[in-house]
Formats: sequence, C-alpha cells, structure tokens
Amino acid sequence: MEIDQKTLYNTLITMAIPVFVGYVVAKLGVVKDDFAKKMSTLILFVCQPFMLATAVLGAPYSDTLLKQGLTLLLCGVIAHALAAAIGFGGTFFFKDKSEGRILEHAIIFGNCGFFGFPIAKAAVGDIGVFYGGFFVIVFNVVLWSYGVFIIGRANKEMKIKLTKIFLNAGTVPCLIGFLLYVLRANIYPPVYSSMKMIGDVCTPLSMILVGITLAKIPLKSYITEYSSYYAMALKLFAVPIVTGVVLKLLGFSDFYTLFSAMMMMLPVASSTAMFAQNYDLRPELAAQTVGVSTLLSVVTIPPTMLLIEKIIHLI
Repeated sequence: MEIDQKTLYNTLITMAIPVFVGYVVAKLGVVKDDFAKKMSTLILFVCQPFMLATAVLGAPYSDTLLKQGLTLLLCGVIAHALAAAIGFGGTFFFKDKSEGRILEHAIIFGNCGFFGFPIAKAAVGDIGVFYGGFFVIVFNVVLWSYGVFIIGRANKEMKIKLTKIFLNAGTVPCLIGFLLYVLRANIYPPVYSSMKMIGDVCTPLSMILVGITLAKIPLKSYITEYSSYYAMALKLFAVPIVTGVVLKLLGFSDFYTLFSAMMMMLPVASSTAMFAQNYDLRPELAAQTVGVSTLLSVVTIPPTMLLIEKIIHLI
C-alpha cells in the first residue's frame, strides 16, 4: 500500500482546522454549555448511521472486494485484541481506578469512523471508506462489550447489555449496509446521495466538537494531567507498531498489515470522553486525551506510517 505523504498531511491539516474553529467559538461564547451534548447526540444517532451505511454501499459489488473486507474484519479483531493487551498491561499499576480505566479505554479505542474514514480515503482512495467500514464493525462490537466492561471495573453502575453489543448506532448501520451490499441491492441514486450528504457532515461536526471540548478544559490540566500523554504515546505509537509487526508475522500481506496499523494509530475515540462524562470518571482527563491526541495525530500519523512500512519490509 503506497501512501502519498503529502495527501495524508493535507487531509490531517484539513481536519485540524475545524478543531480550531470549535475552540474559538466555544471561547467566544457562541455556543451554550449544553450545545456539545446535543451536538454529540445528533452526530452519533442521526449523522453517523448514514455515514456508516454509505461507507459500505458506496463500492461496486465484487467477490474480491467482499473477501478483502472480510479479511480486514479479521485483522480488526486481532488488532483490537492486541490493543486490549497493551491497554491492560500499560495501566494495571494505576492506583486511581477511574484514571486507569479511562486511560486503558483510550489506548484501545481509536476514532475509526469520523477520523479514520478521511484518512483511509487519503491513503487508498474512495475504496478506503469501504474497507474502513469493516474495521468500524469490529470497533463497535468491542466498544459495547469489552469497552463497557473496562468502565464497569471502575463504576459498578455500568452493566453490559447483550443487545447493545450488536444493536447500536455503530454496528446496525454497518450491518444493514453490508447486507444490502451482499444482496447487491440498487439504491435509488437521489436517496443514496441524500444519505451520503447527511453522513458527510459527521467528520467536520465531530472535529468542531473536539475543539469545543478542548475549550472547556482548564489550561493547567494540560500540564498536571501528564498521565494522559503516557496513554497517548501507547495509543499513537505502541499499538500501531505492535499491530503491524504481529499481522506481518501472522502472514498477512503488506496491504492488510499497513491498513490495519493505520486504523489503529488514530486519535482516541470520542466514546471515551462520553463514557467518562456519563459515569463521572475523570471527564476532564478523558476530554483532554481525546482532544490533544486528535491534534497530535496530525504530526504523528505520517512518520509512524513510514516507520511501520520500514519495519515490516525487514520482516
């Protein structure tokens, strides 16, 4: 998989600008305190389903593409298992349960959808969104099972619901899109265009939301919450490098190895901040980890991709 570094940088910079806009409008008081929560709900339950469904439906059907998607589904399972091992091993010594569990969650779960789709598209073209959809299926299943279990270790009020593991705003649209794709259903073009138009606003809105979140964090927290930088180092460097090496050793091709590593080097998922806010588990720490990792990824993703390419070519 050949990645145009200039295109990748341009995509990352393009995504960083809405973060800055969100920060500014929040500091200027343009948005109210409850705006972020309402906007998050709109993105997750209205815009995201359309984005995920059209991600799978947007590619022409072929047995080859289906096989590649299913192979990436397997890679996603292995990659998240590796991330879970790194997250657990890297945070088990934290005495503060809330801090440890939030950082463990942050290390495992990356922004595969809102952030991952544009990066995948920049890396391999429009088909990258199709491939990314299979990774998001794994992400959501793991998020609503093991991700909930992690938070539950610090907050006993949070219980795993079997229905939510497979029936949520992330997995259902992907599965519907996947079934329609396999059945080779023809979506009326204007309907598909409308679905895609709604889904396309997810990324800019989510980046603006990150900026709004950053604006609410006291500046001193960026210095005192040093543990978040430790988690970011594991998330942005250790997880993707280990993923790339292990997948290569397991015999996967360079394409699957690099694409999977790329999807695992994304910034911390916004779900970490949402879980922290809902269950009052160090919400400022979670918000900082999400926001700062998003900004840092603009700098870390391109060189990390180059490093992983060089490593797997030596294996």
